[in-house]
Amino acid sequence: MAARLPGAAIAALTVLACGHEATFSTPPHGSRQPLAPANPARLTYNPANDGQAAWLPDGSGLVYAATRLDRRSDVCLHVLPAEGGSATNILCSKSEFEGDTINRFEHPAVSASGEVAYWRVGIPRRLGNINSNEIAAGRFDTLPTPRRIGLPRLLEFGFVVRIVAIRWLGDTIQFDSDSAGSYLLPPGATTPVAVTRQRPFLGVEAGGLLYLSDDRLTLLRLDVATGDTTVVRAFSSQIRNVSFAANRLAYVEADSSLFVVEPATGAAPQRLGRPFVQPALSPDGRRLIAESAGDLWLFVLD
Repeated sequence: MAARLPGAAIAALTVLACGHEATFSTPPHGSRQPLAPANPARLTYNPANDGQAAWLPDGSGLVYAATRLDRRSDVCLHVLPAEGGSATNILCSKSEFEGDTINRFEHPAVSASGEVAYWRVGIPRRLGNINSNEIAAGRFDTLPTPRRIGLPRLLEFGFVVRIVAIRWLGDTIQFDSDSAGSYLLPPGATTPVAVTRQRPFLGVEAGGLLYLSDDRLTLLRLDVATGDTTVVRAFSSQIRNVSFAANRLAYVEADSSLFVVEPATGAAPQRLGRPFVQPALSPDGRRLIAESAGDLWLFVLD
């Protein structure tokens, strides 16, 4: 039987979903297994895009961003059992009839302690002001007042900062914008702290942030506490995305080929196929979610 979020987790996300969010709702009964079991197994069949998957800390399921054509292209957060099947919970804006605003909840990230963070933005369907632009965060297993961090405009152009990735570094939120750099948000803080870096960060590993060299051939690790940089792995082809968990590294090359490797063993990388982007290893490193053509696929690794 597929794992479900515990009641406390659903309750906590109900608190997180204040303002324009509605509480997580339970979709109609459906399958609790992939529609076509295989390895890899296709997990989603959305006519629009599904992506940005993040595993729950116990590996029982994943949270991802789903574009909903039935809600005029709003982007909602769906919770899916690790085995696939139907979404068990869905977080959307209050109503699909909220006027001329596209409500987008994107880049969900779940910490090891059970706190979820995501980008929340309201985009007018016609010319006008952005209705909201913030990161929301709250715990799965308790009911505190969620943090909601407003994001600044780029004053020289008047554009709104767009978030392209959110991660957890312990209890600190790390996020990248498309034009204003990378930031850290420590516990309890309301003002992000800029992080000096040469390229956008790609992931987290052992208390450090992973990023690529300028030529995209070397994966580097920045120790946030000391500022030291070390080489994680050198590649023969340029790299686009990475995920690191339980001594396993998943990465996507420039041609969208997906690989997995155990760097410590010296073994050759295993090619899983193409085209894939945005790999996400489960906490135990035994399963891998990746996006292809707007849907999510599950690999069970050896």
